[in-house]
Amino acid sequence: MNLSQVHLVTIEATSFCNLHCPQCPRFDHQGNVTKYLTPSHLDITNFSKNFQVDQMPNLKLVQFEGDHGDIMMHPHSTEFFNLLSAVPSVVAVTNGSMRSPKWWKQLASIRNLSIVFSIDGLADTNHIYRINSDFTKIMKNAQSFIDGGGRALWKFIVFRHNQHQIEQARQLSQDMGFQDFQVIHSNRNWDSKNIWPVYVNGKYLYDIQPSTSIIEISPSNNTRAINIIRNNIQITKPNCLLDTGSMYINCRGHVLPCCMTSGKTWKKDIDSQRWQRIVGDVEKIDINHHSMADILNTDFYQKNLYLSFQDKKTMHTSCFTCCNTI
Repeated sequence: MNLSQVHLVTIEATSFCNLHCPQCPRFDHQGNVTKYLTPSHLDITNFSKNFQVDQMPNLKLVQFEGDHGDIMMHPHSTEFFNLLSAVPSVVAVTNGSMRSPKWWKQLASIRNLSIVFSIDGLADTNHIYRINSDFTKIMKNAQSFIDGGGRALWKFIVFRHNQHQIEQARQLSQDMGFQDFQVIHSNRNWDSKNIWPVYVNGKYLYDIQPSTSIIEISPSNNTRAINIIRNNIQITKPNCLLDTGSMYINCRGHVLPCCMTSGKTWKKDIDSQRWQRIVGDVEKIDINHHSMADILNTDFYQKNLYLSFQDKKTMHTSCFTCCNTI
């Protein structure tokens, strides 16, 4: 792996978020922030020094989307976008409920930037999953961004409580000027009764359930762009996202093959210990201390990761269960 092979980078720039979505991995099943998570922002100064866009000639897409946070909570989110002005496409996924309409209108001036607004329903339902969100504020922010010339996409996670609003939301998205509307199903592990009890800070609120309707799911423009990139890459090794030229940088600065391995670099359980043995010295893949070129030249990327694929005893469970790399 080298810089010329990098086509897609996903960045989790922060682990801060203003909402309390029940199925988000930042929370445990009792709605408390998980004990392993220390809120942190990716350092903009170190990133600008070590993320060498000019040395990645085939980098087509950078997307800001993380396991634990919302990019718009980063105090330097705009600076991140401006640093990537040479990348053909930059996509940021957000709940859209922070900052002011004026700020969003100014953001629209970044011409290679698209915003995916995660809005799961209308005024009477969006807050059921997007706990603490303000639908009116989201609509004002999105409209301001669109009116400023920005490219906006509406991503709608469908549940039983909002499934009746899909077409109404789709029509609203068209009326407002969104360029795309994407419906997706929750992919979390529901219990045997297809119920997810919702808790906030240990207090039970209500249950949510998956959609009961058969809904045609069409990929968004962003998803189509990612698929085009991946389909044009010659995969020579077993089914690892890394082989499609895809990489992931988490809020602590760890440069990894994918989001499924991200938390394993700082958790303390047995599963994480296996991953840390494969990675070796985590500091060597930290963009706060090393350039992307040096990170991709480490033993982890040059041999250890692929050597681990040779046997279930050495492979990390995420590689086997999520990507079936053996």
